[in-house]
Amino acid sequence: MRNIRHHIIIHGFAILHILATLLSIVWGIADSRLITPLTLLMITVLCMEDSVRFNISAVLMIIGNLAGYFIGMTLMRDVGHLFNTSPAVNEMIGTFITTELIGWGTVLLSWSTGSRFKVKKTEHSHKHYLLSLLIVLFIIYCFRILINILTTNGVLGKYIIYKYLTHYFNNSILLVIIIVASIFVARTIELKIQSTRGKTLFILASIPCISFIAAFGCQASYARTKDLEFPDWFEFIRYFIVGLLLISGLVALLYTIMLSIQTKHDARNTEYKYLSLRNQLSPHFLINSLNVLNGLIASDRKEDAGQYIYKLTDIYQYHLMTEGKHLIPLSEEITNLHNYIDLLNVRFNNSLKVTIDIKPEDLDKSVVPCSIQLLLENAVKHNAATIRNPLEVSITSNDATIQVSNSLIPRFSKPKSTGVGLSYIKEQYKATTGNNIVIEKDDTCFTVILPLI
Repeated sequence: MRNIRHHIIIHGFAILHILATLLSIVWGIADSRLITPLTLLMITVLCMEDSVRFNISAVLMIIGNLAGYFIGMTLMRDVGHLFNTSPAVNEMIGTFITTELIGWGTVLLSWSTGSRFKVKKTEHSHKHYLLSLLIVLFIIYCFRILINILTTNGVLGKYIIYKYLTHYFNNSILLVIIIVASIFVARTIELKIQSTRGKTLFILASIPCISFIAAFGCQASYARTKDLEFPDWFEFIRYFIVGLLLISGLVALLYTIMLSIQTKHDARNTEYKYLSLRNQLSPHFLINSLNVLNGLIASDRKEDAGQYIYKLTDIYQYHLMTEGKHLIPLSEEITNLHNYIDLLNVRFNNSLKVTIDIKPEDLDKSVVPCSIQLLLENAVKHNAATIRNPLEVSITSNDATIQVSNSLIPRFSKPKSTGVGLSYIKEQYKATTGNNIVIEKDDTCFTVILPLI
């Protein structure tokens, strides 16, 4: 179904690009004034369709705009040479093919990166997301209009940008320097600068500086080869503008690649932490359970021991079923929790009171596997429980969260806390939803609030 929507969006915008080109010819205006917003809007719609993160969407808009210009100019010229058609037909065919290439290139990037560039559910605000992308669209469009004004006033001719771009690519030493400088800028933006404001200021300072040096070097090299006047400031402006476009596109492309690699690395680290914590939890739970079972057998409570083994088997089966899963339906977690409570009652008799109040509509939502069980296990581990003063635990939901609270009854001998249980829950919720769990504590109560997904 999503593949069909991609076809509709891309082909639809390709047809709109042909109509925009035709209208620009009829009205006698620059085609970029109609085509540019259509291209940017197509990328915006595709990014929203695939829930691509905002920073990646903005980079794709920049790359798409630059690629659209250079590919479109090349195609218009090549179509004319191959088929000897009129300039109007060349423009319509060129803009159609360019739109298709940009559209499917955007989709291919989304497919190839999987979930690495996707917006997390908790981060997704359609209104804020769309507004931010429209602001980026407006800024890029204004920049494109500026280029259009320069091309119609003699500073840059129709094919001059393409011509000067070849000067850059023909200078291998300068091109290597530009690529190295662009890698440095992209790496600094991706790794060393955290704030959006800092990234913006760094981009505004670094890219023009590199473009200035590159323009000076390219003009000097070409002037020496062709025995031309140097310096020629009018020519320098042309070199600078083309260099600015080239380096901006290169930095945007490198930033996307580096971000993809870094995101994949972070995902692997998160998966390693998950498996590490999970491997610690299983022995931790098994050792506690076997200690309890040993106590039941030693006190000749054979019937209770048999019931304990039966419940323990069910719980371990649930652990095996959820192995490798990051989320599980709340209904399944609650079913397992009832088995665990029955297991605890074998051990504590009437000294543990657990109240569960879950809204029926919340049962279809998801939680981290074994998270509620671990919180109940921690409550039992760190508090005393007697028939006269039972440990009370309440588990309630309220649409967006599930709250696990237990009374605080200090023990005479405090067990050593490893913190594995809470660490597992924190890591899983942070990696899966981007949210932190909430921990509250006062003199009488300890509460953990988990988001419902």
